Amino acid sequence: MKTAIPKPSKQSIIREARDYVMIAIGMILYGIGWTVFLLPNDITTGGVPGIASIVYWATGFPVQYTYFTINFFLLLLSLIHTEPTRQAEISYAVFCLKKKKNHMDEVKHVNAILI
Repeated sequence: MKTAIPKPSKQSIIREARDYVMIAIGMILYGIGWTVFLLPNDITTGGVPGIASIVYWATGFPVQYTYFTINFFLLLLSLIHTEPTRQAEISYAVFCLKKKKNHMDEVKHVNAILI
């Protein structure tokens, strides 16, 4: 016996796409603020970004790799407690921020050379 998979409505597809666009915009703005204002002024935040900042200042290890590593283990842990749709949104946000941080590090390097 086959189970019918309901076809998503146009409204639900638009709502889902809007959610992902808003996640991307929020992560880009957060990445810019963190890279341009917080890290250069040695200001830390709470949670994973704060831990990644402290590791960066103590060892010089790039923030995005620490951030990604910690979030990877937290995402594995969350597989137990969250639904798959939510898991996809969280993973998307982590990858958006990691990509933005790589780009902002390149911009910082070019600005340092020009100054």
